[in-house]
Amino acid sequence: MIISITISAGLLSRREREQVWQDGSVGAYWDIVIHTRKLEGAMSCRNAVYRWTEVVTTHLPHLSKPQATVLALWSLGMVLGRSCALTAVSLFLAKGLGRKPNTVRQQLREFCYEAKAKRGGPRQELKVESCFASLLAWVLSWWEGNQLAIAVDATTLGQRFVVLVISVVYRGCAIPVAWTVLLATEKHAWRGEWLRMLRQVRAVVPCRFFVIVLADRGLYARWLFQRIVRLGWHPLLRINTGGTFRPAKSAHYQPLRELVPEPGTQWVGQGTAFQGPRRRLNCTLLARWDEGYRDPWLLLTDLAAPRPSHWWKFCQNKLPVAVLHEHSFNCGHNHSRCAFYESQNSFRDHER
Repeated sequence: MIISITISAGLLSRREREQVWQDGSVGAYWDIVIHTRKLEGAMSCRNAVYRWTEVVTTHLPHLSKPQATVLALWSLGMVLGRSCALTAVSLFLAKGLGRKPNTVRQQLREFCYEAKAKRGGPRQELKVESCFASLLAWVLSWWEGNQLAIAVDATTLGQRFVVLVISVVYRGCAIPVAWTVLLATEKHAWRGEWLRMLRQVRAVVPCRFFVIVLADRGLYARWLFQRIVRLGWHPLLRINTGGTFRPAKSAHYQPLRELVPEPGTQWVGQGTAFQGPRRRLNCTLLARWDEGYRDPWLLLTDLAAPRPSHWWKFCQNKLPVAVLHEHSFNCGHNHSRCAFYESQNSFRDHER
């Protein structure tokens, strides 16, 4: 949740961050987070934290006052300090607020503890699931237009955890709005987790929105495709090259690689993907193999098949770098290369 609130940190320059902290004005960051007018005038660092706590409380009203306060400290400190490390954020906040670093550090650490591990009187742990709906509603409150791209991703953190994440894709970044953390050493079926989080997200997204759900090839499943369609959204799921496809006007299946046999080829059409009663899927296939890529792009969707040029212009503007390239989503990717800034035009081109 802290990462979700601070996802726009990279848009502030070092000079802007220093100026924001020195004069207490959070105007530059304010614009990034809620897309409203700049705050005017100067205020102290304490007042800046207070003002940001008010914003957090407004959008996450179910949080207690201590929870909202520490969440505000965490998110503001990460953005202005340009670091998500506990020590760096603690030192930055302590310097600005005139407090002892160890005191700030302990306050930030206890935010992530379960209730029984916290010191003092009555304590409660934060149930992050209770924040998902409010967090997504906050993101959508400053959303322009009614087109939305949602990414479904699984990220492994070393040998310790697997994080299942649903994110809103915005300007080359993925803003997490729902997630589940699982132990990497324990076998666990992901289907129930994905379905639960998709329901939570669907409850917040207005029906008028045109929603595309993106997933890399490691997450494709027929039930996921069908559930996305049932929610009233449109899947755009990448698949591996080892399957087969039967074009609508053909009586025979053919290997996917035969549709795009070499770099520089592409194919778009409707038909049936895969064979077998439990695998067959009626869908639209987008296949393209560009120069410089090891494998072709193979994408399945429920949308009709327009002219290939329109589809690929749409995909190049709408898909995150992680889907278009050879890797999964992770924090190490340089998402700035993603041509997401023309999303409005790409959707309009597709609709035409």
